[in-house]
Order: sequence, then structure tokens, then C-alpha cells
Amino acid sequence: MTKTLYMTFDLDNGKKKKIALANPKDNLADTDVRPVMTSMITRHALTPGGAALAAVAAAVVREVKDTKLI
Repeated sequence: MTKTLYMTFDLDNGKKKKIALANPKDNLADTDVRPVMTSMITRHALTPGGAALAAVAAAVVREVKDTKLI
């Protein structure tokens, strides 16, 4: 099973930016992810297309299971 953490930010230009991280640790919680996302905002870690990260929009872990057929 493949897991990916998707962190979505609101940008200061009204758009959204999604960042994907492969293989997050098991049992992540809001208290694990929110401080990291907030730090990315306050430190201006990313400026996609010249826009700044403005707010935390969402964070989800997506699990994908491959079933081999042949």
C-alpha cells in the first residue's frame, strides 16, 4: 500500500497550492502536520508563481492499494 501526505495551502492570490510527500509516518495527526504547515507559511518557504502561502487549507493522507492481476 502506498501512502502520500497531501498538504493544501491557500495562497495570497486566492488560489491553492497542494504539496505531496511520499511515505509519511503512520498515525499522523493534526498536531503533527499543522505546526509544520504553519512554519512553512511564516518562513515564506515557498512562493509558487510569486504568490505567498497564506493559510492552511487541508491535510490528508491518501492510501492506494495496488492489486496485481498478472
